[in-house]
Amino acid sequence: MAIVQVFTYNPRPGATEQFLAIAKRADKILRGLGATTRTLSSVAGPTPTALLYVVETPNWKAHGELSTMLETDADWRKFVAEVTSTDKPTVDLVSSAVYAEIPLG
Repeated sequence: MAIVQVFTYNPRPGATEQFLAIAKRADKILRGLGATTRTLSSVAGPTPTALLYVVETPNWKAHGELSTMLETDADWRKFVAEVTSTDKPTVDLVSSAVYAEIPLG
């Protein structure tokens, strides 16, 4: 049963390319720790210009292990510190959620 974290962001004017560069940096770290990632753009719905960043693990055990590794991973901690220290963020967080897959058979 897959576990998926979905972060929905609204890009600031002219900052989409910067966000995509940040997402690529996150991908390198997260994938190196065993997660699957996806970056999506919304094309319809309540936030049609939203950018979604998705982190997937195969199950709750792997989700917990990833969370534990991220707490102590030097590259991740440095990345988060850099991204959150700016006074000019590239995006605004709209929502975040964790979803668990429902196996249908």
